[in-house]
Amino acid sequence: MAAIVFSLLQWQLLAALFLAASGFIALWQVISWKPRAVLHKPILWILYAGYAGLGIGLVVAAAQMAGLAERPVWAVHIIGIAGFSLLIIGMVTRTALGHLGRPLQTDRYMVLCYWLVLVSAILRLLALALPVPFNTPTLHTAGAAWIVAFGVYLWRFVPMLIRPRVDNVPGKGPVIRPKMEVKLGPKPPAK
Repeated sequence: MAAIVFSLLQWQLLAALFLAASGFIALWQVISWKPRAVLHKPILWILYAGYAGLGIGLVVAAAQMAGLAERPVWAVHIIGIAGFSLLIIGMVTRTALGHLGRPLQTDRYMVLCYWLVLVSAILRLLALALPVPFNTPTLHTAGAAWIVAFGVYLWRFVPMLIRPRVDNVPGKGPVIRPKMEVKLGPKPPAK
């Protein structure tokens, strides 16, 4: 919040300081969570990768605000693609499984989604560094990987999401709205 306020006040160095602090705190948290311990659990490592992407993006944003980096798009893309997109695909799979009464275990399609979003992030950042004739196909490939990842997610999860929970826990089924009858007053007399 402080970084936003200082940025709006045009106090770039203070904003950069708070962005850097936020980024380094996020990266320290990822390291303290012992990321090597979850490498065999894709449903967790994708969240670690996304949170690390946010931390790296905040540090890059701080460097840009402090005048140490020239291209502000780097920070936006690191935060958006390497941060939020990884977190979103990780959370929607995890949350859907939990709310559907299914075990929090990935299958090959979920892991494919994770890798496709990760590849999309890497290609998106690579495209920023490539010269003009090469960056457009790299951008298109990154976009296609992202679209396929979320398309596979929908293909895999929509059938589960439109059916009742597999564990049949009472009160945890799909929301069924009761039919509401609208009663109007008596008809006015005919003239």
